[in-house]
Amino acid sequence: MTVIVAHGQRLTQLVDPTPVECALRVDPFSSHGAGAAWTNMGTGTTNWGRSMELGRNRVLLVAIVLVFIAIYAWLHLRAAFTLPLPWPDEPDFLWPAIALARDGSLLAPEMNRELHMMWMPPGFMVFTAGWIWLFGFSLELVRALSAALIVTFFCAIVLMLRRHQAPLASTLLCGLFLLDAHFVAAGNVGRMEALLLAVLGLGLWRLSRDDVITGMCVLSITPIIHPNGLYFVLASLLFVVISGLAAQRWRDLRRSELQGSSRISPLEWLSLLVVLACWLSYATYIAFHFDEFTFQIGAQLQRKLERSNDLRTLRLSDYALAVSLTTAFVYGLVQRERGRLILLLSCVAAGSWTCRFIGGEMWYQIFYQVTLLFTSLCLLELGSRVLSRALPNVPKLLLTAGLLLVLLAGLFGTRTLPFPPGLPDRLSFYYMRTAPSGARVDPWEMDQVAAKLRRFGDCRERVVIRVDPPADALFLYERLSDTNLLFSTPPWLLVRAGNKDSRYRVPRWDIFVVHVDRYVFPFARQMRKMALKAAGIEPGSDEKLLIRNNADSAWYLNERERQTANKCGSEQDSIRNVLEDRGRS
Repeated sequence: MTVIVAHGQRLTQLVDPTPVECALRVDPFSSHGAGAAWTNMGTGTTNWGRSMELGRNRVLLVAIVLVFIAIYAWLHLRAAFTLPLPWPDEPDFLWPAIALARDGSLLAPEMNRELHMMWMPPGFMVFTAGWIWLFGFSLELVRALSAALIVTFFCAIVLMLRRHQAPLASTLLCGLFLLDAHFVAAGNVGRMEALLLAVLGLGLWRLSRDDVITGMCVLSITPIIHPNGLYFVLASLLFVVISGLAAQRWRDLRRSELQGSSRISPLEWLSLLVVLACWLSYATYIAFHFDEFTFQIGAQLQRKLERSNDLRTLRLSDYALAVSLTTAFVYGLVQRERGRLILLLSCVAAGSWTCRFIGGEMWYQIFYQVTLLFTSLCLLELGSRVLSRALPNVPKLLLTAGLLLVLLAGLFGTRTLPFPPGLPDRLSFYYMRTAPSGARVDPWEMDQVAAKLRRFGDCRERVVIRVDPPADALFLYERLSDTNLLFSTPPWLLVRAGNKDSRYRVPRWDIFVVHVDRYVFPFARQMRKMALKAAGIEPGSDEKLLIRNNADSAWYLNERERQTANKCGSEQDSIRNVLEDRGRS
């Protein structure tokens, strides 16, 4: 018996298909929606009942996706500025973005007035600069953008799973991972991981639709966002080559699309032009600042190598993960075209797993969660296929539910996922937990500090303000961006690497503002003591106190050698006047 299966506008011929194949090879996300159907060429009948069922399943799938997105949005709002706390390296990535939106250049005077910060590719900064240019700057809006990018990754993966043996179960699994603390934290910080995952998801979605050119073009942008993107490019390239050799599709695709039998589509041309423009722009940027690039990238690589883990750090769970990925990879190779989804997921999971051993960064842990997600999806797909053939008389729904429960028992039992999911109190990320809204950042408190600092905005010379913690400078800049004040922030990486090079000194501060509160991550306590010492401030003393909101939050202010009086003149308020006025706020 031969069956023709409609996938959107494509027809796939199956020889002696199983009932499961007949039911599931219909694409519920095709342009025909519920109108897609399979036709038995032997009898000429069309299973419209199956089409109606697929339509209902599609509605249910969309409803599940919307529910998870709504819960994620709620968790994002509850996390606020406590999961994570305003992070020290957020200014490192956001000052260049602010400078690009404000001045048209990535040179951020807040970090260095002469040298560009090139220790990280500029993709995230350029993308965020566009967001700031459209909507203005606030750290809350930037973090909302990260949340939207994580949701984009989730939706792209759900679309990629349209040919999964158990689309509803796989969507539930993706949704539970979305509610994990690592994804909530990555969607609530001004860093590159959220954008990297969003681009990764879109590229994998195009690859899953056999759109090799567009998919690889999208994925080739990821190294410009973060160097970890290189692992995803290599993993996807391995998948394209291996799947092409197994199914002889790569050669046919190259011949048909690049040698004339069919034109390259406008989307593919656009993808090629965009990726070419991105890489040429980055290469030009490097060429104009080559010395800065080599020094800073060298310092970055040295730091990563010092912090990287080796194979001796592998745990028992890592060996189990390696066995699972190897099994899925081999199954995908053996099954050829029918195993392409498993092959794609296993290749990318291996690339994502590599990030765990590079750098030892806490933020890279989300890539390990991506590895676990893709491995779980592989096991769900593989198990569903094997059990459907081994137990043809058992309802598929029962088999899928059993597999999902076994996977969830393992994920919940090992605390890979929080249980019960979707509760803010269950979220914990590196000693940080959700707290009541406004617990870390009180808008009234920020307004009061900004109002006092505004007095220095009209001085005849530009006043440089150093703030600790560094991320608090972003809240003050949001309120004082219309003044001539310059916030000085030492780059997180170059504080050590650039100490011996005078070119990498941050602007000399005139005023040092220190915010002391109980919300401080463990390894920052020593940094807080160093900041207080550098500012000449005795914690607990009211001599340099600017404002005290409550017992847990106080702001201190000091100047360097009467610099504000020299810059502002006797007719302007000096720091002495500002401190004396604190009692009237």
